[in-house]
Amino acid sequence: MAAPAQRKHHPPNPSHSNISPPTLLPSPTALPLLNTALLVFLRYGLIFATDIPAILANRVEASTPVTSFKRLQEGLYLFRHGITPYDGSIYYQAPLLLPIFHFIPPFLHSTIFILLDIAVAYFLLQIAIYKSSCDTQEVWPKPVIVETKVVQGEALEGDDDVRKETEKAEEKNEPHVVEGDYDPKRDPTRPDDSSTRLSPHTIATLYLLNPYAIIACLAKSTQLFSSLGAVMGIYFATRGKLPPAMLCLAVATYLSFYPLVLLAPVALLLSDTRKTSVLNITTTSIPLFTVYLGGLLGVSYLLAGSWQFLSSTYGAILFVPDLTPNIGLFWYFFIEMFDHYRTFFLCVFQIFVFVFVVPISVKFRSHPLFVASLLMAIVAIFKSYPSVADTSIYTSLFLMHSELFKYMRNTYLAINGMVYASVLGPLFHHLWLYAGSGNANFFFAITLVWAMAQVFGILDACYAMQRREWDRRWPGLRVARVEVVHK
Repeated sequence: MAAPAQRKHHPPNPSHSNISPPTLLPSPTALPLLNTALLVFLRYGLIFATDIPAILANRVEASTPVTSFKRLQEGLYLFRHGITPYDGSIYYQAPLLLPIFHFIPPFLHSTIFILLDIAVAYFLLQIAIYKSSCDTQEVWPKPVIVETKVVQGEALEGDDDVRKETEKAEEKNEPHVVEGDYDPKRDPTRPDDSSTRLSPHTIATLYLLNPYAIIACLAKSTQLFSSLGAVMGIYFATRGKLPPAMLCLAVATYLSFYPLVLLAPVALLLSDTRKTSVLNITTTSIPLFTVYLGGLLGVSYLLAGSWQFLSSTYGAILFVPDLTPNIGLFWYFFIEMFDHYRTFFLCVFQIFVFVFVVPISVKFRSHPLFVASLLMAIVAIFKSYPSVADTSIYTSLFLMHSELFKYMRNTYLAINGMVYASVLGPLFHHLWLYAGSGNANFFFAITLVWAMAQVFGILDACYAMQRREWDRRWPGLRVARVEVVHK
């Protein structure tokens, strides 16, 4: 038998090579850095080339009695002249902010708030990276697939064979299409999140591009300090670092009180990352948090010389003595409220912020980042002095759960409600206080629209998460279906 002829291999001709010349593409980190630089320059341009910061500093959407930079400057003036800033009803912010800005020259104040924004975006980026790694490790049980070919045009209702095959598949709970080792990536019943999932760099860029974040930065809202502490607490929890997480949460709580609700989701995150029980984490984290918060209060006492600052900071947050209009729900109710009922309704309003912590943490135990997003959204709506700085943080956290978008039903209503309120709010406020052609009901009505739009978004997100969890945890009900094949 003749041996097969051997093929001759000719060296490739360089003149006819199909190898394309290398293209000069940016590195994976070049575009995010470029976007960050452009957005930083945008902030600097708006600060130094326009009068927008001076306008926003007086806007009720961005500055509240407990976050106003103008009030901080007045308190700083009294502090520098040896007068306690808590004697009057001007300064309601934490004492430790005073020495910070005492040693910072005024021309660097805007830079400080821009750096705060960049730091928040960086830690949101790191949290988003953690969320992406969790998504890749998400467990989806083996599916049960009933594949029934139906000729196009034939009715599916009343098909007893299809119904019997479906019920049989559900009872056996065995895959009919997938054989051998189960590959989740090739599971036709698992929702494809690749089309809606946002990259971590996109989430950080969208935060810097968020108009609410830009407004808060230009208005120099001191809420950014508290927001940074809360985001850093979540970040360190995703890395399993308990002491730094508790320290950051203590700083955030010290500055604005309401980040106290984040103890629950941070404990859940630490339980997941440290592979231990929630009870062990709780018994360790709460005492440590208390020590850190007590230390901050002790230093504040040494700085202020008395405990008077407690009633002027946390007392102002809890008892709402300043009824300056804002985008919250407190001011109008308590302007109209009889003093006889004031204490009762104060308790009701304040408890409403914290009453959801336990049920939400229990219901979404396996999704602690989602719990943190929900609780920060509830705080942004129902706290005594909310601002757009609160909204910018929780919306960025919700963007990390972009896999829920396809399950949401009221997105159009929620987004349009927030857009309408954002546009009409300043107009109604102007009609009320400046044009004199409206009254307080105009502005309060639009703040109700603002709150209701956010409530619709929260409820829709809760439904979407539960619907997706139902698909994931019940494979027999999820995928027992009829596939229509066109012939």
